[in-house]
Amino acid sequence: MKKLQSIQAFRAFASILILIQHANLISQEKFTNNFIPGSPGLGVNSFFALSGFILVFIHIKELGKSYKAKIFFIKRFFRIYPLYWLVSLLILPMFFLGLGSVKQFDGDWLYILKSFILFPQEKLPLLSPGWTLTHEVYFYIVFGLLVYFWNSKIVRGLFFIIVLGTIYKATLDFNSDWFYKYRTYQTILDSNFMLSFIFSRYNLLALIGGLFGYFAYKRVNFDNNQSHPNILLHSKSVFFFIVSLILTLLIIPPSNLFGVDDRIVTLVWQGIMVSLLFLVCTTVETKNNYQQPYVLTFLGDASYSVFLFHYPLLLGISKVIFALGVYKLMGSFFAMLTITILSIALSSLFFVLIEKPLSSFTTNYIKKVHHPN
Repeated sequence: MKKLQSIQAFRAFASILILIQHANLISQEKFTNNFIPGSPGLGVNSFFALSGFILVFIHIKELGKSYKAKIFFIKRFFRIYPLYWLVSLLILPMFFLGLGSVKQFDGDWLYILKSFILFPQEKLPLLSPGWTLTHEVYFYIVFGLLVYFWNSKIVRGLFFIIVLGTIYKATLDFNSDWFYKYRTYQTILDSNFMLSFIFSRYNLLALIGGLFGYFAYKRVNFDNNQSHPNILLHSKSVFFFIVSLILTLLIIPPSNLFGVDDRIVTLVWQGIMVSLLFLVCTTVETKNNYQQPYVLTFLGDASYSVFLFHYPLLLGISKVIFALGVYKLMGSFFAMLTITILSIALSSLFFVLIEKPLSSFTTNYIKKVHHPN
């Protein structure tokens, strides 16, 4: 399947939303106000939902084909680790010296090892945004095992346990007296970090995204077998109305609709809304000659560099601007806007100079491994 432009746009938006969330933290510290108001978890929630959507939409046809598992894991490894290691190595000297906002080395070498291999741990990894990648790697491992062992009832049973455990833990996390008598089980789950990780609420987002990815896959393949045109997909006015409605519902807090202010409700609500947006846009794109602005495709391609590099850049650029006193002339909003734009620009430069050549090299290597002759 060709690379879908809409998915690249979603990657761009998710990475920039995460960047804005971190910019808001700096703005709160320096100016006691948000740079751009909004839901603080929307970027991360979109990131996890998109991961589940892509895994199912692109790779569902590989389930049960054990020979596909090897190349799946190789591609995921080279997608995640080389660039992550490079950025981590760049900030490692700061960690040993205790410079900047990076905490100082306390003699825990196991912490460094876990950070580099993205092994789950209670502390944030050396490169703090990497905590999301520990969940991402977990998703890849689970899905890759399903690809290889799909015909095994034991493996499918274990996956079913993960799904049920995730839903059960999320239900216990719901801040309501309805489940008060089950708090003992919640304490057991929360007291064990690995159990909390295995049944993390973020699994819900991947599951929701995966469910909508399945709907998109079935819709695309169903329409491919139909001779009649789909009026809904070919009506631009209807399409933009649906997208606008989804975006509106995404922005509205669940408390305004249901009278419930709870992080689990918000997580599920945002997961459903963004996944519905993925479903509509990818389905439309596969049926129409869709051409989005190049900047969205480029930022989608550069999204991993933006994700990895933005936090050190935000911290570094903000220190320079505040040390020079430039922020006094610019005001809080334009100071943070400058910091944000520079972080995106430098991350994009990192993509062009480092990630893109590295990606080309690894792609050629994977082709040689997969097709040695």
